[in-house]
Amino acid sequence: MLALGVLIPGQLLAVLPPVTAKAATALFHQFVTVASYPGTPTGVAFDPQGNRFVAFQNGPRDHGPTQVLEYLATNPQVATNFANDGGNSSGVAYDTALNKLLEVQPTNIAGNTVFSEDLSGVTAISAIDNATGVVADQNGNIFVATGANGTIVELPITGGNSTLVNDLTNPTALAIKSAGVLVIGNCGSGSSHGKLIQLTVAGAQETILARNMVCPDGIALTPNGSLVVSDYGTGIVYRQSLSGSFVPIAQGLVRPQGIAFDLAGNLFIANSGAKNIVEMPASAFAAHLSITQRVSSATANSITIRWATPAFAREATCTLFRRQGYRSVLVRAKMVSTAMCSFTRLPKSTTFVVHVVTTDGTVNSPEVLVNIKTKAR
Repeated sequence: MLALGVLIPGQLLAVLPPVTAKAATALFHQFVTVASYPGTPTGVAFDPQGNRFVAFQNGPRDHGPTQVLEYLATNPQVATNFANDGGNSSGVAYDTALNKLLEVQPTNIAGNTVFSEDLSGVTAISAIDNATGVVADQNGNIFVATGANGTIVELPITGGNSTLVNDLTNPTALAIKSAGVLVIGNCGSGSSHGKLIQLTVAGAQETILARNMVCPDGIALTPNGSLVVSDYGTGIVYRQSLSGSFVPIAQGLVRPQGIAFDLAGNLFIANSGAKNIVEMPASAFAAHLSITQRVSSATANSITIRWATPAFAREATCTLFRRQGYRSVLVRAKMVSTAMCSFTRLPKSTTFVVHVVTTDGTVNSPEVLVNIKTKAR
């Protein structure tokens, strides 16, 4: 967002660049492969210090790591073995209350499926059958999805467990949306489409957020609280709009599973079908905030700029400059929550430039500059 500070009318600024709008760039062209493996990565998570963890589910033809790997924030290119989990992970999340990594696995010979992990080793927490997804809230309560059983089970930090719901088809991913509210990726079965479901823990109330996905297998929240979802079935990444609908913002992935944001707002994806971890840089999200279809109008003492913008753009900053030869003088600025800004009480027959930047609260759009002149009368 443009830092406004104290706006002083008449202040001289540097010469503005030509009036152009930067072309929006398709996000799927901006995937960056950060690591490739002989095995299948299924989950990625970050701790509060920005260290990255990657877990694997090795199939019969895989020969990849049988440990959870850690990439330190201070040296993110180098992997070290963090936990010896056997390489059979179906999901990971970081528990900030316990300061431990959580991992779930399908039922194994010993029967344990839910684990906490740190540098001291792996600790079994529960033997919930068919564990496929895991998340923890800020108080350390753990929630586990069971794919074949269709349940969401809570493991309170005080001990024990309770089944919240048991009517799902194939839940595989979980996220905490807010206190007491979960988001569940339910993959469905057979030819049925998957759903994204919101679950209020108190009362176990279910609300369907989206029906347009095949298998939502990765869920994460942007720093401003909007949901981002990866679809295992189609390789598409969706982003939640202000209206609540989910807009496709990227495609071309191969069976994406777990996703997570780092501290800088970059999205990391366990691209399991390609056996790699890919990054969608935070800067790439700005391409989908670009304003389009600009329309400007003027009277003798006012100007108005209207535009179209994606539904998940939350606000815009409009800054007004008056042209003085090759220089531009800052007049004033405003923030708006609609796709329009107007400035009034302006002198007639005067050329102005309006600088517009939209934001979703996380990243800003490419800037747009519009030349406009008030009428003579």
